Order: sequence, then C-alpha cells, then structure tokens
Amino acid sequence: MNILYISHEAGLNGAPKSLLDLAVKMKEYGLNIIVVLPQKGPLEECLKEEKIKTKIIPFEKCVYSGELTVQQYMQYLCKNFCAVKHIVRLVKEQKIDIIHTNSFTVNIGAIGAIVTNKIHIWHIREFLEEDFGFKLLNPEWTKVIVRKTRCFITISNCIQQYYKEKYGISSCRLYNGIDKNKYYRAPVNYAPSRDVFQLLLAGSISDGKGQIDAIKAMELIKKSGQKAKLRIVGNGRPEYINTLKRYIKKNDLIKEIEILPYTNELNKHRNESDIVLVCSKMEAFGRVTAEAMLAGKIVIGANRGGTLELIGNSEERGYLYEQGNPKSLADKIQISMDDLVSTNYKVKRAQEYILMQTDLQAYADRVYKIYKMLYKDRS
Repeated sequence: MNILYISHEAGLNGAPKSLLDLAVKMKEYGLNIIVVLPQKGPLEECLKEEKIKTKIIPFEKCVYSGELTVQQYMQYLCKNFCAVKHIVRLVKEQKIDIIHTNSFTVNIGAIGAIVTNKIHIWHIREFLEEDFGFKLLNPEWTKVIVRKTRCFITISNCIQQYYKEKYGISSCRLYNGIDKNKYYRAPVNYAPSRDVFQLLLAGSISDGKGQIDAIKAMELIKKSGQKAKLRIVGNGRPEYINTLKRYIKKNDLIKEIEILPYTNELNKHRNESDIVLVCSKMEAFGRVTAEAMLAGKIVIGANRGGTLELIGNSEERGYLYEQGNPKSLADKIQISMDDLVSTNYKVKRAQEYILMQTDLQAYADRVYKIYKMLYKDRS
C-alpha cells in the first residue's frame, strides 16, 4: 500500500510527533510512505532522518480565530485550490491508496481523496473552539466532506464523544502510540529535604494552554514561603509571550519563573523537574501528560478533557485542579510536595497505566489493520 499523510504543521508539537512515530512504524510494515507538509520545519528533518519521503505543498488550515475578512477567505480558497491540485497530481503519480489526514484543521487531503476517489482517513486530535479558539471556515462544506470520509480516528474518549455529538461522526478511539524508549525513566522518590521544587510547563504558549494559571499559582506559592521554580518551555505569538513576561516582572517573579523557547531537548528539562503542569483549558489527549507519566514525573493537570481522562476522576494517577483557578493549582502543588507518599504512589500507577495505554507497537498494529481492512473493502 502507498500511504499519503497530510500534516497540518511542520513543527514538533504533539500531533506532528505522533505522526512521526506512526509513519516510522508503518514504514517497518513495508508500506510506501509520503508526508505532505505546509512548509519546511523540524518535522521534515526528522522524517528525512528516517528516510521517509516528504513533499512541501503550501496550504492553509480550514479554521480561523478572531474575525475573518472576505479578502482572507478568498486567499484561503485560492491557496488551497492550488494545494488540492498538487495533492491530486501527487496521488496519481505515486499511485496513492490511502490519504491519512493528521488533524481536523486541514481538509485538502479529504478533498483530494474525493476528487481521486481514494480512501480518506481523518485523525481528529483537537476540540477546535474549546481548545484553540478555532472556528471552521465553512461548516456546511465540512459536513459534506465528513460524509465522504471512510474512517475517523479519535485520540481520546472525550474527543470521540464530542465529535459524535457535534458532527454525528462515528470513530475508532485510539490513544496515541508513544515510543517509550524515548521517555521512560524508572520513578525516583522525591527527597523530603529538597529545598526548591522544580516545576515544568511545556507546550505551545497561548491563552488556551493556561500558562497564566501556573504563573499566578507561583505568585501564591511564593507568598506562602515555599520555594519553587517554574520553567515554561514552548513557542507562541511574541505579543502573548511578552504579556506573560510583563506580568512576571510586575509581580516580582523573575527569579521564580523562566520562559524558554521550544527545544528538542525537552527530556532534559523534564528530567530536571519534580512536577509537570498541564494547564490547558481543554486538552484533546495530552501527549505532554503521557510523556511526563512515562518519565516517572507527577502531573498536576486541569480537570477537563483528555487531562482529566489520563489522570483519572479520582486522581488515581496524578493531581487535578480547577482550570482557571490559580489558588486551586497552588494548593495541589503544595499537596504534591507535602504528601510525598501519595505523590510517589500516583507516579507509579500513572506510569504503569500509560505504558499499557500508549504502547506504540499495539497502536501501530491497530492502524495497520484499519489500512488493510479499508484497502481490501475499497470499491
């Protein structure tokens, strides 16, 4: 089989990393893999290292935030019309059997599949408006494309239920497969005598990811006399990052909080941390959460979406705080530092759980079976 993947971005955030892992495994099955990217970036370099073909085709996402002008919409239509033409040509030249789109924010793969009468799989990894503030550019057209898609894969129970209710989509729920060899570390009990606890909040920096909750929680922790330091690692809009930095400076938190750009060496920051924070308003799955659990770190996350799902309603595998409530987060950080017996117990349970739920080989096997079933039943 010849598989064409469509990635919505060329960076190495959660969804592209999951695509990279999947593409590598599918190559091991002997499939011919090509990945379409909207521009050059770190993902392209990683794919080339794995000897996986890539193709740069500029396109726009089928979602927007804020206000949309007529000019912007026309630019989107023109750019994506050209992108679909390139997709169609690529499908014919490479004799593609299945087009697998890695995000619901991109529809050029779905349209290309309709034009060429090929199988389309849509991997849904986001809540859109609830998480990123995105709205579909053309909801009615999306409904038409949805009906033409052969298979949907959702990355968590909450995403599966959400798209069932909102779009009538029936999907196969598959937690992301993660290469444990990249992240696994045996849990190490926290030392009660440690003076300064190290906290990490990693991922894209935006209002939806809740960095302000962590910053305000650190403000409360400092006032309580507890010593802790927070690293925020990720990329985002410069104006938003500067807003956070101004708040940090204004409230005398420069010694307690550091904002660093995204790095491929995130494991280093994670291994140096005691606590990993996940403050997203509505995380679809939470690869950062899963990676932290694999690394033997305690996770304190918002009580919503995929974060709640992974940690557990009863906090079996971490601590939950009320999203948007910095005091709730500060209290849970303090509890995790004070009650080391419970914290270490949760860390071990979380690691055992996530190893089972995100086994990369089992995940790849299921995706491969989906490909074979669809390929066999194609009409």
